[in-house]
Order: sequence, then C-alpha cells, then structure tokens
Amino acid sequence: MEEKKGGKGLAIASLVMGILAIVNSFIPFLNIISYIFAILAIIFGIIGIVKKNGLGMAIAGLAMGVLSMILATTINHGTVKVIDDAVNEVKNAYVDINGKTSFKLNESFQNKYEKITVTEINTDFKDYNEFFEPDAGNKVVMVKLEIENVSTENDELYVSSMEFNAYADSVAAESFYGANGSYNSITATVGKGKKAIGYLFYEVPANAQKITVEYNANFWVEGNTVEFIIQ
Repeated sequence: MEEKKGGKGLAIASLVMGILAIVNSFIPFLNIISYIFAILAIIFGIIGIVKKNGLGMAIAGLAMGVLSMILATTINHGTVKVIDDAVNEVKNAYVDINGKTSFKLNESFQNKYEKITVTEINTDFKDYNEFFEPDAGNKVVMVKLEIENVSTENDELYVSSMEFNAYADSVAAESFYGANGSYNSITATVGKGKKAIGYLFYEVPANAQKITVEYNANFWVEGNTVEFIIQ
C-alpha cells in the first residue's frame, strides 16, 4: 500500500505536542496552555493515523493529548477543592463556636482564638474631661470589654479598639477620647491563656433607640462580623 505523504510529519508534530501537553498539565491553573497542546496533539495524531505514516508516534501523541487533558482537569479540580477547604477552615476559625452573631451584656463571643465579653455598659457616661464634652444633643456611651486569648496555637493575640465600630440606630458613631485617665484602652497584646480588660467610648445622639458595637474577628474574611447590643 502506498503511504500517504505528510503523515509522518504530522505524527511527529502530534508526538511533540503530546509531550508538551503532558509536561504542562502538572502546573495548576497555568496548565490551561496544555489544553492547546493537547488539542493539537489529538488533531495531528488522528491525521497521522489516517495517513498511516509514523503510526506509532501518531498514536502516542494522540494518547498523551487525551491523558494530559484528563490530568490537567483533575489537578485543577483538586487544587480548587484544596483552596476552598483552606478558605473555609480559616473562615470557620473566626466564627462563634455556638454559631451566634449577636450578644448581650455578659454574653461571650468565642472563636478558635479569642473570647470577648462585654462586662459593663454605661449609656450615659459622665466621667469625661470638661474640655471634651460631647456636642449638644449627644451623649457618651461607655463599654467595658474583657478579651481572652483562648488559642492553642498562637502565643499572642493582638487586639485594638480600632477593630470595633459602634452604630446608633444603624448610623456609624464616632469614637470619644475625652474620658478621664482611669479608663485604659482595650488595645493590647494578650498572651496565651491571658486576658485584657479595657474600655470603648462612643459619642451618640442622646435620643438614640438602638446602640450596637460591631466586631470583625478577621478583616480579610467576609461574614465574620458580630454585634454586641449596648442599648
């Protein structure tokens, strides 16, 4: 039987494309380029088989093209699952262990790393410097917090008053910095098994009906905000 011309060249091209497809298929996400090589390997391989010239190379190229697509798809799916699992693990580490998102006085929010409790509330705080009185029609709210490092992994827990935001009737409230010196800030580095006790102060309208303080345990992960009901 007369061999059809051009088949061997296409068979070699199929083999080369198949090798490139296999090599690139092991790199997650970047292996999308292997699909291009795989498709070319399959096309050239089929043509080489039809022309029956360089049959072994054509079959090998075709097989590697198909195999590389399977490998790339499997690796990408597995990588996505690993990333999703890791993200969920991080997210769940900051969720309250009891699944709660709202807390009242003396109720504790606790996740894998920290335990936060509002231990005292004064919705008409007066012990402030006379030079830092609230604006007319406003009042000062004081919130006393106890924060404990309950982590079994981290030796230190950093907490800051900047991580807390107050709202009066769903409107953001400004922090108040005029309290007398006997009230220490909640900002601190807390050792494993240790606690920090401090205060937050906010200026809110005197006629505010609902006052809450929100806290996001992890700024980089959405869905971890909890609220402490102040009034």
